[in-house]
Amino acid sequence: MTGFDDLYETHFPAVYRICLAQFRDAEFAAEITQEAFSRAFAQWESLRDVDRFLTWVTAIALHFGYLKANQAQARSNELPPDEMLDLAWTSTSTENPDTDEQNFIRRWILTLKDDDQGDPLVSERLCILKGLLKEGEYDRTLEILVRAGAVLRKALDDIGLKLIDFKMEFGFDENRDIFIVDEITPDIWRVQDEAGNIPDQIECAKMILDKIG
Repeated sequence: MTGFDDLYETHFPAVYRICLAQFRDAEFAAEITQEAFSRAFAQWESLRDVDRFLTWVTAIALHFGYLKANQAQARSNELPPDEMLDLAWTSTSTENPDTDEQNFIRRWILTLKDDDQGDPLVSERLCILKGLLKEGEYDRTLEILVRAGAVLRKALDDIGLKLIDFKMEFGFDENRDIFIVDEITPDIWRVQDEAGNIPDQIECAKMILDKIG
């Protein structure tokens, strides 16, 4: 009889692709696929026909995925007004910064503001499934980030500092309007001076004060 490890190696990619096509979120698809194989392993001795393993584990994955999605949907209106998200932006490199404004925001990372969990990474789809965001709010937040980043970049350029990366926290009010809830200080960015040095937060603050003083 084929061992479980062999079935895992053979069928995990197929189950993952099915889940990805169904839920359209890579992180969520990987999570529920892994959970499905864990549950299948726990019930391994009950499987009578190994040829039906793929059908069986796929059904487990989809059932678990729909269950999680439905639970998240039920909580979709329960987000407290002060729930916050971190949206972090980073440039392609410090040595070869982008000059094209259209490509200025190249990579960005969304994390949940949760110190107990170490601000875990989350995706747009997972936020929606978990009820943290509603449709369209991710794009609205990113739009604010891009606009704020362009203003910040120009302001720093004007005093001879090149923006490397930055992050901003966002929150909602009672009407679910989205706002930046961070102070705009050297604590949220990294910059490079004209000599190519990357000052720490205190040094950067002193440099800015000297330049605008």
